[in-house]
Amino acid sequence: MALVLVMQAAIVGGLVAAGLVAHSVGLLSAAGHNLADVGAVALSLAAVRLATRKPTTSRSFGYHRSTVLAAQANAAGILAISVFIVVVAVTRLGHVHHVRGGVVMLAAPTPTST
Repeated sequence: MALVLVMQAAIVGGLVAAGLVAHSVGLLSAAGHNLADVGAVALSLAAVRLATRKPTTSRSFGYHRSTVLAAQANAAGILAISVFIVVVAVTRLGHVHHVRGGVVMLAAPTPTST
C-alpha cells in the first residue's frame, strides 16, 4: 500500500507542475482528485489499523469509529479541494490565461471505462 501512496503522490506532483506550466484548471482539478485519492488511502490505512485494536477500559467499544471519522475527513478534504477549484476557476474568468494545449495533452489522464 505504501507503493500506491508514493505513486499517487508522484502523479499529483506531476499534474500540479503540468497544470501550473500549462495554466490549466483541468489539470489542477485532476491533481486535486488524485490528492483526494492519496488522502483516502492514507486515512483508510490508519483507520483500519486503529479499528483492529482491542477494546480498553476507557474505550469499551474499541476504535471502530475511526473508520467513520476517516470517511468524514475524506469528505471534508474533497469539499475543500472542490471549493479551491471553483475559486481558481472563477478567478480565471476575470484574468484569462492562454492554456498550453500541448502540455495538457501530454499530462492529462485518459478516461477509463469501468
